[in-house]
Amino acid sequence: MRREDVYAVNWIPQAWPYIHPVQDVESKTKEIQAGLSSRSRKVAEGGYDAEEIDAENAADNQRADDLRLA
Repeated sequence: MRREDVYAVNWIPQAWPYIHPVQDVESKTKEIQAGLSSRSRKVAEGGYDAEEIDAENAADNQRADDLRLA
């Protein structure tokens, strides 16, 4: 393995647990909307994978459409 490959890793530590869930989510949303962070980064900070969440949301939405849920 080359040294450049080792240093190319982007490690993001997991975020602290919520202290004030509503305010914490609102602040993350505002950071994304203001362009101060990306949705993918905020998801990664929570210990999740944005692509996996997107796939789950797409599957949920498709199932809701198929069942004609409101």
